[in-house]
Amino acid sequence: MDCTTRLRPRLSVQPLEDRCVPALLLSDVGYSGVFFNSPTEQFFELRGDPGATIAGRTYLVTVNGDPGTAAGVINSVFDLGGVQLGSSGYLAVVQANSPYTVDSRSAVLRGTTTGFGGLGGTAPDRFSDSSALSNEFEFIFGSNTFLLVTANTAPVPGADVDVNDDGLLDSAASTWTVLDSVGVLGPTLGANANETSYGKITVSQGGVGRALYSSVTINATAHGHVARVGESTGYTAADWVAGRPDDSGNAPGQYRYENGIFGRPTDPNRFTAGLRVDQLGGANFVSAAYGRVYTDANGNNTFDAGDAPVAGQTVWADQNANGVLDSYETTFSIAASGLPVNADLTNAIPGATLTLINTGVNQVGRSIQVSDTVFNTSQRIGSNNVGFFASFHQLRVDLYRPSSSVSLDYFDDVPGTGAGGTGRMEAYAANGTLLDVVLVSVQRGTTGGTMIINRPQADIAYVIAYTDPSTTANAYFDNLRFTTPESSATTAADGSYKVGGLLDGDYSIRTIGGAQLPASITNLVPVRGLDFGTGGGLGGGGGSIGGRGRTVAVGGGPGAVSVYGSVNGQLSQASVINFPVLFPDAPFDGTYRTATGDVNGDGVEDVAVVTGPGTSVRWAVIDGRTGNTLLVPLTTAFAGSDSFTGGGFVSIGDLDGDGRGEVVLTPDQGGGARVTIFTVYNVGARVRANYLGINDPNFRGGARTALGDVNGDGRADLLVAAGFQGGPRVALYDGKQVFTAGLVPITSDFFAFDQGLRNGVFASIGDVDGDGFGDLVLGAGSGGAPAVRVLSGRTLVFGGGPGAALATPISDFFVNGDSDSRTGVRVTAKNVDGDQFADIVTGSGENQPSFMRVYAGSSARGRAEPAVIQDVDPFGVALTEGVFVG
Repeated sequence: MDCTTRLRPRLSVQPLEDRCVPALLLSDVGYSGVFFNSPTEQFFELRGDPGATIAGRTYLVTVNGDPGTAAGVINSVFDLGGVQLGSSGYLAVVQANSPYTVDSRSAVLRGTTTGFGGLGGTAPDRFSDSSALSNEFEFIFGSNTFLLVTANTAPVPGADVDVNDDGLLDSAASTWTVLDSVGVLGPTLGANANETSYGKITVSQGGVGRALYSSVTINATAHGHVARVGESTGYTAADWVAGRPDDSGNAPGQYRYENGIFGRPTDPNRFTAGLRVDQLGGANFVSAAYGRVYTDANGNNTFDAGDAPVAGQTVWADQNANGVLDSYETTFSIAASGLPVNADLTNAIPGATLTLINTGVNQVGRSIQVSDTVFNTSQRIGSNNVGFFASFHQLRVDLYRPSSSVSLDYFDDVPGTGAGGTGRMEAYAANGTLLDVVLVSVQRGTTGGTMIINRPQADIAYVIAYTDPSTTANAYFDNLRFTTPESSATTAADGSYKVGGLLDGDYSIRTIGGAQLPASITNLVPVRGLDFGTGGGLGGGGGSIGGRGRTVAVGGGPGAVSVYGSVNGQLSQASVINFPVLFPDAPFDGTYRTATGDVNGDGVEDVAVVTGPGTSVRWAVIDGRTGNTLLVPLTTAFAGSDSFTGGGFVSIGDLDGDGRGEVVLTPDQGGGARVTIFTVYNVGARVRANYLGINDPNFRGGARTALGDVNGDGRADLLVAAGFQGGPRVALYDGKQVFTAGLVPITSDFFAFDQGLRNGVFASIGDVDGDGFGDLVLGAGSGGAPAVRVLSGRTLVFGGGPGAALATPISDFFVNGDSDSRTGVRVTAKNVDGDQFADIVTGSGENQPSFMRVYAGSSARGRAEPAVIQDVDPFGVALTEGVFVG
């Protein structure tokens, strides 16, 4: 039987960065750039604390940014006071005939013929507009700034809040408290026209965001998006503006922002051909489908008595709906429109990230042809360009999933006849191995040539294309096409499955040989692109599942942490952080414990450290992009216990699904099992939650944590393990509920090793077996043998619980075959070799020579020691407290 379920992307699924700003923030704005158009597709979306009621006197105000006296005039006001947010923390406000499907967990206000009432339509009209266009909200055309404000007096449509037209809010707006803002600058209205945005500008300059309030000229060659507008931005391009070069004599590739007037008119990417362009280094989102396959004995399409689960069946996302699991499914569309000269084409298409490398001031523009060979469609999108003059101007395409085929057309743009340039395209595997090179030589004034690379396996992770140095050319690229395998899964013993890696779109979830319960879609599995910076940094960030990060921070040496990145499938030292130098006012030359993860949403793993025993426990976060900038300065870990000197442990993971990792701190020996969760914001952090992770207030053996998506819902879950003096007990909590319902167990507590031991357990989470669920990587505590045990997350949650997982571990071995030592072993899960399996990194225990061994996750099966990727001596001496890996 062939059962089909259509899965469609839904409104209200993109998470918002969580900064320490007022609880209510703008997540997204769907805006119409055409006057008098049908307003049904307009919407706005807010995010705050789940279930919270928005305070009175809270308004969404749109302020006109058109040139001249129109600038600063309030177009519309929406009263948000008293509205309750949904269980997801979202509120979606949509039109009466909106085409969007709103997530069931989100609150929704939907327009009617009489405007917007309360959630049940009974409250007074909430929307007012300076025009008489519609009872539905109309955001007008051109430029607008969407300001989320609190105000003692309700803003009035038609009022001028920029009386002197200088780009700064004044008059009634001077008393507003602006919670968040999103600016959209409209289309060109004349050669000398200026568009005004009244939101704070955050400039991405060299990968570092900085706020601007006054005149400044910024260099935009490093990144495609010149600036983002907003106190706290989400992940869609409504928060970004892309500028055109000014003509004021500044160097090419620069843009000017002056008192709210941003250069010359701009065309926002968000509204070009309906595309969304994610922020630089931010998360891109895919989905997963869950379901069950069974024998439908009575044909009622319901799993009931008499039916049996069907195991071992292949289930796949049939993207071309042909009923066949194809070796590849479709080529994804390219849309590189609307980007400024000298720009990254960041996340401009589904399925890939495009980046311009070593761009120069002579870069010119070309539109990009879109080809979809499966559905036989073809179109040209955009008027701005992708062009290159020399070999050092390169186009890099990073594919979200490995491809079996990539092709790209190369053209010499110089008029006339004769020999032109030679195009070069290089294909690389995920670990950086060069797979293939293809060259094509073209004639000037001709149709160009096509570069094609086909692979037997879908192993092309990225390609780099440019003019071969053997020739010179005024060249450009067009017609990029690539293919990706269909996503598939095999049903488990209970007939359940998870088909992951589904990019935004419609899918048929199919199986042959059994009935299928309707698939449910689970959104928001962050997929990280590569570091978009121009150099340096610590490498790409990891996703929520755990074990995808490729950076390892190693502590244990006196006053230092050594940072390693993955290079060609092995760890290579990237930097050494010397803490007496970094913290001259509070030097501590003892041991630091470590964790890595992206805490600021820039796509690069940052390094969190916490002091070991011997000093008052403090922690900090170092920016992974720069390697030496403090995102969180040295901070007290446990409020009210400032004098505690027993040391601490730290972990990082995205608990709230906003694409930014939370930092979790726990005490070491002598402390209780206190779990404190911090969110990083600007330069600092705030406590989000504080729990007793083990239900014993008298326990003083400390605790250790790990974060990763064990239940496959796209959010990191929280593991809490007993520290020294405690048994190797492990508790696992649902990450989605940590900030709402508290610590809600996913499964029952269990002992990871012999329950008679009293040395605690070290833990990490990563997808070691590649099934899409985070697995528990467990290391015996000090006093035990260096035993490593890997338990299936899928089995823990869906396949029988702890008993079944312990009975059939994914892997169970002793480091170096040593079952006699009693030094324990520290563990972390990382993707060192770049394949689909999390690898296992181990650190030596107490009073041992410093030693780190990296095991290939792909071979971690059964009781044999897995294949060793490499051995590393990080410090070159014996260490009293051992090596801490994170």
